[in-house]
Amino acid sequence: MDSAVAGVQWAVTAAYLLLGAFALRDWLRHHDARRRSLTLALLLLGLAQLLGRVTAIENDEPRYIQALSILAFLGSGGALLLFRHSFVPYRPATRRIAAVGLVAVTALALATPFPPGPSPNLSAFQYAVALTFVATWLACIAEPTIRLWRASLGRPAVQRARLRALSIGYGTMIVVVLVAIKLGVSASDRRFELASSAAVLVVAPLLYVGFAPPRWLRRLWRHREEDAFREATSELLLHSPNREALARRALEWSVRLVGGDGGVMLDERSAVMGAEGLDDQVVAQLVEHVSGAPRRSHLVALPGPGGRHAAVLPLSAPGGSDTLVVVSGPFTPLFGSDELAVLGQYAAALTTALDRTRVVDELSRQTSRMQHQALHDPLTGLPNRILFNDRLAQALARAGHRSSRMALLFLDLDRFKVVNDSLGHDVGDQLLIAVA
Repeated sequence: MDSAVAGVQWAVTAAYLLLGAFALRDWLRHHDARRRSLTLALLLLGLAQLLGRVTAIENDEPRYIQALSILAFLGSGGALLLFRHSFVPYRPATRRIAAVGLVAVTALALATPFPPGPSPNLSAFQYAVALTFVATWLACIAEPTIRLWRASLGRPAVQRARLRALSIGYGTMIVVVLVAIKLGVSASDRRFELASSAAVLVVAPLLYVGFAPPRWLRRLWRHREEDAFREATSELLLHSPNREALARRALEWSVRLVGGDGGVMLDERSAVMGAEGLDDQVVAQLVEHVSGAPRRSHLVALPGPGGRHAAVLPLSAPGGSDTLVVVSGPFTPLFGSDELAVLGQYAAALTTALDRTRVVDELSRQTSRMQHQALHDPLTGLPNRILFNDRLAQALARAGHRSSRMALLFLDLDRFKVVNDSLGHDVGDQLLIAVA
């Protein structure tokens, strides 16, 4: 039984160190503050697990090992607060209070000597310090668990699922720590220790899935939007009256589909057709990038804090070449090749809709031009006989209905034939245009 318990506990330690290694690899690829905080938290939590295993083997806990465990444990709590801050920012005063509290509790725990062993006999003061130590760490995790879940209420499906996955990830860490504390209290019950360690090992993957959702989970989140998305795509293709209205509808669903923070649609001259959820500075940055970027789908990192990315998708059609840009935000699960492919499929439908609006606009312009030509004189642009007779009939009917009078003026150009005969018809046409 002892060997089985030790094996499972070493597996737990290896699992958390492996989670930290995965997070480190992800951070080395992207180098943003959010991934750095997650990497630091998971590596410190894995280090705390490792130090506990080493202490169990040696059956002793030197003072430096104890200090490293305290620093790793509370350091992971501070890193997880920073990770939460990247999604739902704290106020400056709250950040200062949290930092001072963590430093104070860490200093108090480091200054307090604890006896070694899995179930040491603690004095009242040592027990109070240990309780404060654990309560501080739990507060670092419990607050994000509740706050992120509350922040998910009322948000679109993808952002809501992302925030709840984060909340569950934080809640899982609380379960892990509470189980570890229970193991220390019930170290004599080896069956309970084995079952609890196995449970901690099982929830380890759930922890990483909550903080860094894989591709299949992000697809599952988007699946909830598919019915409404199909209806919106049909409406986009069939009922968008003009390009501006189409741009507004397309941006709304592009952002909603991948949990983005905002977006912008640009025409072939990089002029803004529509924007949603972005300030003028970000829009200007995107316009500058699109103007000099190659005409292909790609991801681009935006300058500034937050590690935001933009998915750039060209909308090539016979009538022009527009661009759709969707920007990630604090609640966006991830912008990767899968999100780029999903937006690419939507961009294909959007290209068809844009082409349809171009055809409709051109037909409308041609219809208006033909109607104008049918009812106006081609030389002067004045209403011709058909339109004159129609307006005269309307005026007469209106006057008869109101029992009122109307006036009709008849203007003639005297000796106009002399102008044509002496100066030519071109000059006569110019005279008519000037008089008109």
